Amino acid sequence: MSSNSTLVGKVGRDPELRYSNSGVATCRFSVAVNRRKKAGEEWIEKTTWYDVTTFSDLAENCAESLSKGDEIIAEGYVEEPRTYEKKDGTTGVSLPFIANNLGVSLRWGMAKAVRGERPAKKAAPAPRIVNEEPF
Repeated sequence: MSSNSTLVGKVGRDPELRYSNSGVATCRFSVAVNRRKKAGEEWIEKTTWYDVTTFSDLAENCAESLSKGDEIIAEGYVEEPRTYEKKDGTTGVSLPFIANNLGVSLRWGMAKAVRGERPAKKAAPAPRIVNEEPF
């Protein structure tokens, strides 16, 4: 699935920032998208969870700017759904979303964009060298 999509939802867990061995930043967090529809006289609410991943500068900005509960708007694409086994033994579905652009929603609050120099990037951890005797 490679067509662009837009998510509007709430961050479900604080973003987790990691660096690859080559120094590329990756940030992952979950986003809950709620939909409401009326069925007769009742409102039915359904929540769909997405596993959002960002890369490079966007990843670092997300890690520093977002926290659980923030409402965001993300532009990107949904990858193929993945299945996994839940703790209760049932099968769950994960919806990976790769975000190319992301911002906070101004519907319920205000935000101020800050531009500036980013502190020096953290170096990737040095590879672990194990001294072993050859055969």
